Amino acid sequence: FYQPPLKQFKSGIQIDKITCKENLQLIIKNNGNPACVRPDTISKLVERNAIKLSSFYNSRPLIERLHVAMAIIQFSDIPTTILGLDHDQILGIEINDEELNKIPNAQEYYEQKIREIIPFDVPIKVTFGKYWK
Repeated sequence: FYQPPLKQFKSGIQIDKITCKENLQLIIKNNGNPACVRPDTISKLVERNAIKLSSFYNSRPLIERLHVAMAIIQFSDIPTTILGLDHDQILGIEINDEELNKIPNAQEYYEQKIREIIPFDVPIKVTFGKYWK
């Protein structure tokens, strides 16, 4: 017997234990309530700011989160020279060496900026030309 996600939540089931009907994906609305939606609906909800991307991606496998994070960085204004995954499934982000002279504490600055634009948890390593050589 299936119960809607909000009913499951109100009965005390933790959000990460809530189940959805087959072919539906669990999301967390901005008000904190769970909902089950079709996968093709998620992008529309994100566009309308009805859900946070983190509510979708935090439950996804690490490799999927890493690939999405890589795409987010590629389309950002972060001056990367190399972007890739290492054998330990860490997202390696090499920043243009010239940035070191432009910004005090450049490594900390870019790590924080990257964490702000990626709305879910992924392991990252920010370097300035040292990591990939």
